[in-house]
Amino acid sequence: MKRISISVGLLLSVLGVSGAEQSVHETGGYVIEGSIAGKYEGKVYLMREESLKGKQIAIDSTDVKDGKFRFEGGPVAVSLIHFIRSTDGQLAPFFLENGTIRMAIDSGNFLWARVSGTPNNNLRDLYTLESNFVRDSVTRATVADWSIYGRKDENYENEQFKRRSALIGRRWLDIQRDLVKRYPGQAFAPFLIMFEMVSDVSLDELKSLRAGLAPELSGHPYTLALDDYIANQSFGVGAQAYDFTLPTIDGKEISLKDYAGKYVFLDFWASWCGPCRREVPFVKELHRKFGGKQLEVIGISVDRDGKKWRDAVRELGMKWTQCCDLEEWNSIVARRYNVQAVPRTVLIDSQGKVAAIDLRGKQLIEEVEKILKK
Repeated sequence: MKRISISVGLLLSVLGVSGAEQSVHETGGYVIEGSIAGKYEGKVYLMREESLKGKQIAIDSTDVKDGKFRFEGGPVAVSLIHFIRSTDGQLAPFFLENGTIRMAIDSGNFLWARVSGTPNNNLRDLYTLESNFVRDSVTRATVADWSIYGRKDENYENEQFKRRSALIGRRWLDIQRDLVKRYPGQAFAPFLIMFEMVSDVSLDELKSLRAGLAPELSGHPYTLALDDYIANQSFGVGAQAYDFTLPTIDGKEISLKDYAGKYVFLDFWASWCGPCRREVPFVKELHRKFGGKQLEVIGISVDRDGKKWRDAVRELGMKWTQCCDLEEWNSIVARRYNVQAVPRTVLIDSQGKVAAIDLRGKQLIEEVEKILKK
């Protein structure tokens, strides 16, 4: 029993668990205690992203003294990746969250900083250690092979390289799956799925992993990004159309479900988009021939400036229903319908399924007429 107690004590000591850290966590604030090895002078900057993979902005700065720096702040509502930036632009990523965060940085390589002390930083550090072990063990196995059997011809060695790379990839994927399933309530789980796994697993597995995340993470930015990715991968002719609610130009609200049983033509556009303006005569013709009878036409703008949007609607004589949430490309509707550029059109059939995508010009009237006659 004594040996177990000593072992647990040593483990807690190694992990840096202390009364002070618990106190910080309980008060809901954060402390970042950092050290920089090697020569470093000047400040470091605490950076956040305006949006995922968006512009980085400095939210705090501090001087580095004797290779040490410290940041303190109030409660953090959502655990997200932030960065410590050096004076020469290097970035050390970490999760900003409540508690005491410890960072060990090399002055010549901020990217590979060791970060620990809080749940998601501990998980990210664990993932790094486990991944490095896989890579290093396969590398050592290669060296052992060469020392025993020697190197063979180029074709053989190329095949072995591919085999080893695939082996590393499979083992990394196993590590990722295990961490996501063991810690479904931590922000690291959707982060790992979204930024490490999406290209390596099937859409069905991606949906399964998403379904396994804790309900309280449903509104987390990483989960929302994952939802967008899954929706975009699933989007296409035959897919179930995404229901939405949007404000109209006259201040009301409409939902796609309001038009259940009818064909709906979604026209994504913007006031500043020249090609969108050139498509207006064709949409007008569509609205004249079928609007309000067999088909409902809904314009959805990706504008951010409300006045420019309203002015364009009047100038172009767009008499059909017009909507805009002024969120531009961040609009949940634009994201769900995989709008990467405008103009973009989506025809939804009476069963709520996507019937056609990106019909334009003369083809728009011809194809819609064919579909309505079926």
